[in-house]
Amino acid sequence: MLFRTAIATKTLRVALAGGGRMALQHATAIARHRGLAELVGVADPSPAARAAIRRVWPGVPEFDSLADLLGAVAVDVVHVCTPPHTHATLAALAVEAGCHVYVEKPFTESADDAERVLSLAARRGLQVCAGHQCLFEHPATQAQALLPSLGELVHVESFFAFAPVAGHATGRAPLAPHRQLLDVLPHPVYLLEHFLRQADPHSPMDVAALEVGPRGTVHAFVRCGRLTGTLVVTLDGRPVQHHLRLVGSRGVVQSDFVVGTVQRLIGPGTSSLDKVLAPFRLARQSAGGAAAALTSRLVRGQRGYPGLAEITGAFYRAIQAGRAAPLSPASILTTQRICDRIAAALTTSADVAPAVPGSGASWCAPSETPGRSSVPWCVASPHRGNESPASSTSWPTWASRSSLPRYGLARSYCTAPPRPGAVGARSSAIRSMLRVTC
Repeated sequence: MLFRTAIATKTLRVALAGGGRMALQHATAIARHRGLAELVGVADPSPAARAAIRRVWPGVPEFDSLADLLGAVAVDVVHVCTPPHTHATLAALAVEAGCHVYVEKPFTESADDAERVLSLAARRGLQVCAGHQCLFEHPATQAQALLPSLGELVHVESFFAFAPVAGHATGRAPLAPHRQLLDVLPHPVYLLEHFLRQADPHSPMDVAALEVGPRGTVHAFVRCGRLTGTLVVTLDGRPVQHHLRLVGSRGVVQSDFVVGTVQRLIGPGTSSLDKVLAPFRLARQSAGGAAAALTSRLVRGQRGYPGLAEITGAFYRAIQAGRAAPLSPASILTTQRICDRIAAALTTSADVAPAVPGSGASWCAPSETPGRSSVPWCVASPHRGNESPASSTSWPTWASRSSLPRYGLARSYCTAPPRPGAVGARSSAIRSMLRVTC
């Protein structure tokens, strides 16, 4: 496929759709690529959200809607960092304006929407990237490098124990726990999909079995040809964990995305000596890796979202070179289809979302209205016109409650404006060792 290229020496003009907490992370990631890219505009109906972006990019032009931004500023790349139910519309709007597009996860609300966005971009020779940044973190890149040492890959395990957000500094009610689970679900799914595909690029990938527990625990058995994979996502399991395990005919690798470490046992491991030494080898790798990961984050002043700047840079370089994006359309679609299958089962089982014991927080049931931003997102487009932002007690006229999506309503906690005040870089880096990406 031929892609529209940028001049190799040209600085890419980047725009942000969204100004919440996730958009702020994107603004910081773009700033790490000054010279390769520059932020030329931010669109968000909330002045407070736009103000947060100005702290990273002083003087950046501000707009109420992406349509207004695209009509006023020349843009090469748009980052869509808005609530999930707006992703497909805004991504299509950017592509129709001739822009490459990076879409935060969940990529869209359905595989049909994802396919429409990807097909539109392909017809116009434009690149699309999804927010699958864990693939660019050290635990994933190191696991990728170790794959040849494992021999024949036979099984992949992806595990995520996630603690629901119990409240917001802004006072907004959090999303129901099962909706929060759906928001982070793409992370363990795309890791599973990616490594299964490394061993079998051609066989269909299907959810062969799926069980959803009453308290929001997902167990899925995924088959890709002769390979198998297991996916476990839980709201109850503790401590918070996010790891990937690759089992091969000559060894095993486990990547820890919370601590940032990789442990491996390479070799058949059948001798008595191997069995005796195995726990000591793992202990040495765990301690040494954790110290190295913490030191690296302190030195770089990294506050969170490892892998985001890396995937962003890879996307920009692909655009300039006219190469395929870091993620294939097939990978994005497969991830979306698996998430859709789980979302359908999870939403059906979560008739009423329970409160988190001891949190003192009251969670919204699916039939209720979870905490909305005081300025809901109104997507301006030629088909809907420029709707004015609704009040905190009303809905945009085109977004009826019955049509609101299963992946969350209005702003999710990942797009909430940041809390006022900043913590020290060292303290934040240490906290990031225990944080699960959103």
